[in-house]
Amino acid sequence: MRRCKISVGCKRADKLCCTDCSDKTCQARCQNSPSRCKCWEEGPPPRQRERKVSSLQVAWLYSQGFSQAEVARRLGCCRNTVIAILRELGVDCRGQA
Repeated sequence: MRRCKISVGCKRADKLCCTDCSDKTCQARCQNSPSRCKCWEEGPPPRQRERKVSSLQVAWLYSQGFSQAEVARRLGCCRNTVIAILRELGVDCRGQA
């Protein structure tokens, strides 16, 4: 991901270079192409948060007939986390409402 090196430009360090930035009010927007002006640098890739819940546990409890809310309660996580894990695993979720 590109990051702007101009200090008065973008307010967030993880934002794209001002030439590519979608913020039309940016004070430091470069009028040249990024390859010409070199006002950007390659930043570190975005970090992925590690889940505290095992996908295997979620899938097993869900396959035993527990609801998404019950699986979440038993594992101490949010129902949305259970839904996301089940989707990643390709499980057909019943009764999401």
